[in-house]
Amino acid sequence: MDFDDLMSLRRYVSIAHHVPGRLRLKFNPAVRNDPRFDALRDAEAPFPGVQATRINTMARSMVIEYDARIPQKEIAGLFNGDEEAARDSFDRITEIVLS
Repeated sequence: MDFDDLMSLRRYVSIAHHVPGRLRLKFNPAVRNDPRFDALRDAEAPFPGVQATRINTMARSMVIEYDARIPQKEIAGLFNGDEEAARDSFDRITEIVLS
């Protein structure tokens, strides 16, 4: 999964719960009609620093466990705001993970 896939799918996603190192996303049911949903479902890491993912199809949710060095605001920035801000968050996350 790349940044463009993530950006195309975020319109279907909202943050349900977020603590450092763990994020729960809720999906709009319409996401199943988007062909990129398979990329998200099958992705080992939807963004850099992800350590594990679990999708609960019945609950329409996904839990993402990520490197706790990544600030919560950067993770939230992937799903909130405009695409330019999301790109900045993605780049900062990548920099943290690679350092």
